[in-house]
Amino acid sequence: MDKLTGKDQAEFAVIEAALRTYPLKSPSAGFADAVMTRIETLPGRPRFRLSWLDAAGSLLLSGLGGSLILLWQMIPPQEMARLRMTFLLAWQRLQPVRLELALAAGGVAVAMMLLILGILLVQARYRLEANG
Repeated sequence: MDKLTGKDQAEFAVIEAALRTYPLKSPSAGFADAVMTRIETLPGRPRFRLSWLDAAGSLLLSGLGGSLILLWQMIPPQEMARLRMTFLLAWQRLQPVRLELALAAGGVAVAMMLLILGILLVQARYRLEANG
């Protein structure tokens, strides 16, 4: 709000004086009871429920995990030895680059956390503005 002018300050002073000298009326005898009956009681804890989507998602994920374990067990020993050799060669080739990869992964993780924090702060501010 802009600075108040002398006229505005005088008008506010008159209103302030009227409010300070206005006689207070005591509430009626049943006022507190009437207010308390209108106040809504807090609901109890919500009941825990599982929907069909929860069950379907759990079934899908457990089936996917079981399928991966089954496929892993079905790999022939010769193929497993070749996969291990390939992994070891790739690991030795990436040895000098590991520090840079770790720093890049850490930077990406920090950036993601800051992004999530920013989203949460913007949502909180929006909710505060929406509620008044």
